[in-house]
Parts: sequence; C-alpha cells; structure tokens
Amino acid sequence: MKRVVIAGGGTAGHVEPGIAVARWLSNHFGESCSIEFIGTSTGVEVDLVPRAGFRLHKITKAVLPRRLSLQAAAFPVAYLRSIAQAAKVIRGADVLIGFGGYVSGSAYIAARLTGVPIVAHEANAKAGFANRLAAALGGTVAITFESARSTSRRWKSAINTGLPIKHELVELAAMSSTEREVARTKAARQFGCDGSRPILLVFGGSLGARQINHAVAEYLQNGESNIDIIHAVGNRSELPASTEHYKPVAYIYEMSSAYAAADLIISRSGAVSCVEVAAVNRRAIFVPLAIGNGEQAHNAAELVDRGVARIVENQSFTGQWLMDNLRAEVSAAVAWRDSAAAHSVVDAARLIGELAIERARNNGR
Repeated sequence: MKRVVIAGGGTAGHVEPGIAVARWLSNHFGESCSIEFIGTSTGVEVDLVPRAGFRLHKITKAVLPRRLSLQAAAFPVAYLRSIAQAAKVIRGADVLIGFGGYVSGSAYIAARLTGVPIVAHEANAKAGFANRLAAALGGTVAITFESARSTSRRWKSAINTGLPIKHELVELAAMSSTEREVARTKAARQFGCDGSRPILLVFGGSLGARQINHAVAEYLQNGESNIDIIHAVGNRSELPASTEHYKPVAYIYEMSSAYAAADLIISRSGAVSCVEVAAVNRRAIFVPLAIGNGEQAHNAAELVDRGVARIVENQSFTGQWLMDNLRAEVSAAVAWRDSAAAHSVVDAARLIGELAIERARNNGR
C-alpha cells in the first residue's frame, strides 16, 4: 500500500488543490493508497479536509516573523516544534505533496530529515518561501504559471501541471452552450434566483474580503437593482440580510454551482480563483490583495491580457466604483457568456498524482 501525505493549510487556495489530488489518488488507486493531510487547528482545512473524507493531522502554526517582536523571539521554538510534529506524521510515508503556506515549510524539512521524497506544487505566478525551500531541499517542483520558472535556476526544470480544480468545474468547462444555459438556470435557483436577470458572483476567498464586502454594501444602498448578486462574505464576517435580489452566504462549498449561475465574477486574484475563472470561461473583475510578494496581481495578468478580466486596486474598489462601472461590466459579461465556447481543461490533479507516485517509486518505496 502506498502512503501519501499532503501538506497545505490556512486558506482554501492551499487546501482545495490538495483535496483534488487526494480524490484523484483515491479514485485511481482505491484502498491500495492511504492519504493523510497535515494542517493546523486554525485554518480552513479543519473544516474542508474532514468534509472531503480525509484524515487531518494538526501541527503547530509557526509564522515567519517580518519584524522584531516577542513573537519573533518565540518563532524558532514554535518552528522546531512544528517540524517535529510533522516528522511524526511523515515518517514512513512514500511521498509528501506540499502546496505551500506555513504548514508546508515545516513538512518539507521533516520530509528531508526522514528521507521521504518531496513534490511541491506552486500555485502562484511568483513562488512563495515554502516552495522555494522545497526546491532547495531537492524536491520536485510543479507549477501553474510559466512565469514561476524565473524564481531561480532550480526552477527551470519545473513541470507545468496546471492547478488542480474540482472535477465538477472540469465538467462545466466542457459543456455546450445549451448545456451551460440549463446548468445556469438550475444553479441560479439553488441560490434563490430565477435566472432571468444577470447574476453577479462575489467572493473574497475562504476568509472573505473586507474591502470587497464594504464596496458591495455601499453599492446596495445606492446602486441599480437590475442584477442579482450572490455574495460569499466569509465565515468571519457578519452575514447581511438577504433580499429578493441579494443572496449573501458565509461560504460557498459547491463552487461549481456558483460558477454555473454567474455571468460576472468579482473576487480576489488568488491562484485558485484565477484558474477556476479561466476554466469556466467567465469574465471577472479581480481585486488583488497586496500580500506576500505581490503574487495576486501576477496571477491575473494572463486573463487581463486576454481581455476577459480587469484588475482594480484594493483601495480603488469602492461602492462608487461599482456604481460607475458595474453596468458596463455586466453587459460585457452577458455578451461573453452567450458567445463563449466549450473547452477542455488540463487534468492537473492526475498529473500531480502521477508525479508523486513516480517519485515514490524512484525512491524505492
């Protein structure tokens, strides 16, 4: 039996791709493959991983400090603890697959110390610290965007697998125009819309987005009412009141239904959001969050170049911006929806799963 450990936590962008790969491995190998996750007790993995049917091991969250403080002084102890905890889980595994973030850094070091092969997947156009560490430790690197190769000379040989997305989104991407229209009507009704009006889907990632939420709230007070809005405000935000044409939810677990219903999407430009929007062939307005090394703006660049997305800086995205621009954006999105053709999507979950099994075999496991 093969034993695979998957590391990724914090946000859905680090967790959902791992779940997609886990499902492919489980479907392909059945009971001959044991799959476990490493995360923390504070990230969305606490909910998403067990919901997907996989075991989650929780380790200490050790955040690399950016300035001197009492928390910075405690970091080395916390980091060593998280590595030791990860090593207990990883020891004896056939392969570790990491998807970046705080959890993966500890897991990569633990894998190297215990002799377990490493496969690291970089979702973003600019690589983060954890996956740069994985490459330095001799891990095999998979990427989503070609621009990630510029990270360092070690990344020139990275394998472009794309980003794993849910199988339901792959099926949505391949639908004919007639099938998409049927799916849109059905999905719209699931959210309390009848499908007769253009539908705007708004979400800010698994934790929500304060600036986006505030802008939508301001727009609802003063804007037009010729559209329906499905709005995922985030689990940490207070849920606004629902109206006939405004449908707020804390979190959307079935994103395939939300994408099927939507004509236009407003979201952060995390790698998963960008790849999913591209897969389902919808127009989008991206509001990048200036975090990390600025990867969110880079993630959306290809879609902007194709003319199917627009970037609005976080501080510029307000209710007034929506009142000034949303009508034109919705009209363009409806026209795009009516003309968009079905297309195939790379099965990234399969490619990463096969890569991991190959590394395990090459290591004699």
